[in-house]
Amino acid sequence: IRVEKDRVLENERTRLWDVLSKERTARQNAEESIRHLKEKIERAEGMKCTWAREEADLQKTQNVTMQEKASLEDELREVEKQKQQKSLFLREQTKLLSQRTESDRQKKIQFGQEVSRLESDILMEKDNIYEKERTIRELQSRINREELNNETRMRETNLSTKISILDPDTGKDMSPYEAYKRGMIDRCQYIHLQELECDWEEITTLGSKGDVSVLLDKKSGKQYSIDDAL
Repeated sequence: IRVEKDRVLENERTRLWDVLSKERTARQNAEESIRHLKEKIERAEGMKCTWAREEADLQKTQNVTMQEKASLEDELREVEKQKQQKSLFLREQTKLLSQRTESDRQKKIQFGQEVSRLESDILMEKDNIYEKERTIRELQSRINREELNNETRMRETNLSTKISILDPDTGKDMSPYEAYKRGMIDRCQYIHLQELECDWEEITTLGSKGDVSVLLDKKSGKQYSIDDAL
């Protein structure tokens, strides 16, 4: 018995085997593709979660940033408000200081004028007092002379020093007070020259003990011996 293979069956078997191999290969390729797709989906899901988390973090950061921006804008407005208030306060203080300085300057000028006027009045009053005292001394001297003349004979010698200042423009003599009023001498010089003026009267009495001389200070009305006067 000789067994022979059926060529048709063999060819069909070979064809089916090839089809099975191809199907198996296609299935493996499909499974591999499915696996790759699953990996991609998983990666996409992971990336989606990451993006969602990052988006949430970004939104949170954006909200914080917006809040900080609003807070900074409020602080900036407050700083600008304070700046304007301080600028206005500074301008007002500067204006008040300027007005106060001007007021103080005017008061100082008025005070200086008042002091000058008072000094002038005091000097004039001193001159009046000096003239009145001189008149009183002259009257007292006359009384003293009248009383002495009734008792003894006297020889009188007047010694008077009157200081005058020559006006270089007019050539006229001025008293120290007039020179002070015109600004030719200062106050210290005026007082010094006034103190240098004197009005003495030498009185010599002819008595039983001979001649006795005394000096009468007409300013004070006091009598001094020659030694005491010297």
